Amino acid sequence: SFVTNENGQYKIWIYDISEQKLKKIQKGGLDLGRIVDHTFPVLAWHPTSKVLTYFVEKKGECVINIYSLDDKKTTRRPLLRLNKVLDAQYSDNGKHIILSAAKNGQTDLFLYKVTGNSQKQLTDDIFDDMHPRFIDNSTRVIFASNRNNDTLPKKGAVEVNRYNTNKDIYILDLNK
Repeated sequence: SFVTNENGQYKIWIYDISEQKLKKIQKGGLDLGRIVDHTFPVLAWHPTSKVLTYFVEKKGECVINIYSLDDKKTTRRPLLRLNKVLDAQYSDNGKHIILSAAKNGQTDLFLYKVTGNSQKQLTDDIFDDMHPRFIDNSTRVIFASNRNNDTLPKKGAVEVNRYNTNKDIYILDLNK
């Protein structure tokens, strides 16, 4: 799967390697004359490879779209309280999606439950948490961040050196 973007009009494509066929499953985008956002849509394959999930903005709202390759239908749901999804990956069992998303001007990690259409915020601080990936049978998440230590601060705690532009790799244990 891949996305093309021409002058703000995006298209989502799936290429079937065995049949050597290209199929457009979605198109959309902003009106011409606006600044083009090349970060959308964000794509994530279900571990069964039978479902492609993509995140878009629709009328100022963040929306999750789940496209089934079997029946060629898309299920759409709003992602409440999130402004933008930056990255996403399914867990090994396909029940959860780890998201790097913007909420109230902060980029944090969220664990989205597919069957319940609910999300749990995992980090909540001024640091940018990006590129999350499940590891160790989806019990932990590895991600890049510009945070300045390996301990998640308590909500409202003031951080020193908050404008660090370097990113390091961190691991978050989902069971703790």
